[in-house]
Amino acid sequence: MSTDYSKELNVALLAVQRAAILTKQVFHSHAKGTLNKSDASPVTIGDFGAQALIIAAIKANFPDDEVVGEEEAKDLRENADLKKTVWDLVKEAKLDDDAAEKTLGGPIESDDRMLDVLDMGA
Repeated sequence: MSTDYSKELNVALLAVQRAAILTKQVFHSHAKGTLNKSDASPVTIGDFGAQALIIAAIKANFPDDEVVGEEEAKDLRENADLKKTVWDLVKEAKLDDDAAEKTLGGPIESDDRMLDVLDMGA
């Protein structure tokens, strides 16, 4: 028996496209900041932003699905400048197609919501 996963595929493709908009912006900007996590691995502002966008899209479409992410919002909660930098990128990362944006659940509503979304993957 075959299962149709066309909705999952569509959401995944659109979510990755939106996250790629953010990561390209980070790549082309001077905001390529990193910080070191407790395990000494670097995390970039692009990591935070892309994870927030992808988790938001998944949860908007599949609210009962569990997600696992690499980052948590602790560092953003403790560093207002870092939080603002990531939030500015997240709120600007939009697909050109309004219907596609609607499919993803629209934009993340606020910087505090972005932090909550990040922690959904922790």
